[in-house]
Amino acid sequence: MIGTALYLTRPQDVQAHLVFAAMEIGHVVLTLQGRQIYGTLGSPDPDTGRLPFEVDHQLADLIGTPPLGRAVRVTYEHRDSAYAFFSEIEESGGPLAWVLQSPSTVERTDRRTATRLDVCEDAGFEVCIGDGDKLRSYPLLDISNAGVGFYYDPKLMPFQTDGRHTGQLRIPGNEPVTVTMEIRNTRPDRQTGRGNIAGVSFVRLGAVERSQISKALSRWKHDNKR
Repeated sequence: MIGTALYLTRPQDVQAHLVFAAMEIGHVVLTLQGRQIYGTLGSPDPDTGRLPFEVDHQLADLIGTPPLGRAVRVTYEHRDSAYAFFSEIEESGGPLAWVLQSPSTVERTDRRTATRLDVCEDAGFEVCIGDGDKLRSYPLLDISNAGVGFYYDPKLMPFQTDGRHTGQLRIPGNEPVTVTMEIRNTRPDRQTGRGNIAGVSFVRLGAVERSQISKALSRWKHDNKR
C-alpha cells in the first residue's frame, strides 16, 4: 500500500531538499529507458539547479554514454521516507558522469505504509546476520518488501539504532536474499517475552531483490490462504 504523497514544488524548497539529499543521502537509483542505474547525486548548482550524477564505478563496463535530453526518474530513500523526481540528461562527461536538469517537483511518500505480513508463527522466516561461523539467525515478527521486524536477545547482540548490517533474508520455499539493513528502532517484546524486537529498513535494495521478496511473500500468502 502506498502512502499519501507530498510534493515539493517551490523552487527554493526543491533546491534546499536536493542539497540535503546530496549531503545526507547521496546514493540514488536512476531509471533510464526501463533500466535501473545506481549512482550518487551531487549538490545542485546554486545558479542553474542542475545536478551532477555519477554512475557507480562497478557499472563502468555496462553503461554507455546516454543521449542528451533523455527523460530519467531518480528515486532514493532516507529513514522512513521515499523520494522521487523526474528530470532529463542535460550534459554527459562520458558513461559515468552526467548532469541532470533541475527538477520542478520532488515527491515524498511514507515508507512505513508498506503492508507488513505477520509471520511470527512460521519458524521458516528468519534473517541471518554476521560473518562465517559467527552467523546468527533471528526469527521474524513481520516482513514487507521494505523491511522486517525480528526478535533478538539484547544480552547476546545489543543492536543499536541506525546501525547497518548485511545478512540473508530467508523465506520458506525460496532461495536466501542478501540484504543490507538499517536498524530503525528497538523495543522490548512485552507480549511474548521473546527478548527485544528490532525494526529494520532495507537499504539500497535492488529491483531484482525487491521483486524476489514480493513474489516469495505472494506465494507464501497463497499457500497459507492469508
